[in-house]
Amino acid sequence: MAKIFKVHTDELGRLIACLQKSMYGVSRTAFTQELPSELRSAADGDIVFISERKISGNALFGPLYIVANRQGVVPARKFGSWVEIDVRRSDPKELAYWVDLEKRNYCLLFDKVLSDRISIVWPNDWVRIGLQLPSWGIVTDDNAHKLIDFAISNEQEAQSFFQKHNFW
Repeated sequence: MAKIFKVHTDELGRLIACLQKSMYGVSRTAFTQELPSELRSAADGDIVFISERKISGNALFGPLYIVANRQGVVPARKFGSWVEIDVRRSDPKELAYWVDLEKRNYCLLFDKVLSDRISIVWPNDWVRIGLQLPSWGIVTDDNAHKLIDFAISNEQEAQSFFQKHNFW
């Protein structure tokens, strides 16, 4: 079974860019000094949920399915499924704004087709279904099953959230 990971962002704009461009990125410092070791081992086919703090109050958005590479995104280096993006050689239309602007060029790439099917899991849902989640890293087995089952059955609510914020 695929591993499931939880990552985070503080800004709705960054989250939207993650979802629109099907990628999640961190800075070099975050990648080399802060990234949990289990998250470094994320592999092709593993699943990511992104929490967003400011607007949604730490709601989770996903599932996003990791892919090893993608057309138009040129790696400078690879670290398992993590890619240090070569901004100069990559197609700018394929990159989230924060890759170059905020130097968040250590990225996980997601399947673009499946990224159109996003669910939202609100913090009160976490409590209701008994989820115990890390702030950043791997979601343990029982929690992983609960999270993916809930997300698959809850796709419509995310579309409504994005429409409300003019991003869908």
